Amino acid sequence: MLSLTQQDPQRVADFIAAQHAGVCPHRTYEPAIRCRPGEAPAASRAARIYSSKLGRHIHAMSTPERIAICLALYHPGLFDLQEQRILAPHSTRHPLHDYPSIFSMRLLPLPGTVDTAFELELERYLEAKWCPGPDESGTPWWRGPVWIGDLLLFLVGDHGPYCVNWNVKAKVGEHDQPSSVRRFAKPARARERAKARLRIEERYYERAGIRTERFAGDEVDRDVAHNLRQLIAWGLRLPAIPSSAIEDLEGDLNLARQSGSPAIEVLNRAVRERGLHIEECRRVFYQAIFGRRLRVNLFRPVLIDRPMYPEERDVLVVYGAWFKE
Repeated sequence: MLSLTQQDPQRVADFIAAQHAGVCPHRTYEPAIRCRPGEAPAASRAARIYSSKLGRHIHAMSTPERIAICLALYHPGLFDLQEQRILAPHSTRHPLHDYPSIFSMRLLPLPGTVDTAFELELERYLEAKWCPGPDESGTPWWRGPVWIGDLLLFLVGDHGPYCVNWNVKAKVGEHDQPSSVRRFAKPARARERAKARLRIEERYYERAGIRTERFAGDEVDRDVAHNLRQLIAWGLRLPAIPSSAIEDLEGDLNLARQSGSPAIEVLNRAVRERGLHIEECRRVFYQAIFGRRLRVNLFRPVLIDRPMYPEERDVLVVYGAWFKE
């Protein structure tokens, strides 16, 4: 996990900037399922979340996935995130292989779901699906035993870049259960298949040195989840004011936080005395929190017209186990 007390923030920022320079996978990645009519499951709560860091929309297929994506984007060591990622049937390169500055690392390949299933003696649970290609033979569409994972995080920590696979469910204990046994003719068989799939997925990534975390949406505090969604919504673009004014405004907000004053007092003063636009000032406020330059308590509602409460528990420490290397 990124050690927020020991890690050099500038080193992390330099590494992430190197990954985002030029043509990189985070700009060209296409998820297997997108938040579009005919693609997202009819019963899902699909939504798109725009990340200014990645420069694209991220497609979530459920409310727990939205929570997970927001939490992942809040981590300063995240330099990419791949949602709705295909678990390939045959051996493929490690997910980090195509990123700059990582060519010197010894990366193990992903083994493929077929070999993994046979290794675990679970090959009877493999299912064939039509998938967009090309495959190894160049076929535009091909049929094979393919599953789609939830989220793959690309992070940089104390020992360099690494990946973590998140298997996302709404509640603790649902990860090895089918989404709804009521829609299956043979519920017991569906449960067996769900458990087998989870074992195959975890082993599939483990063989490449990638841990799988069982992310449960109900383990994330509701205020934290709501605050992160609000902060991301204010990060669609940079504030249209000079960088020097942003630094001054963030400094004033930190002073107001220490005294327990509402942020709106600082923002209104900036409008009166510096001629800034109130909406741009609000953008500075929310982006400073999301960028961890203004540390407020995210375990209670963040309201611009209410006193700012200093951070008591760091979100990335409370949920740090999901990010560890």
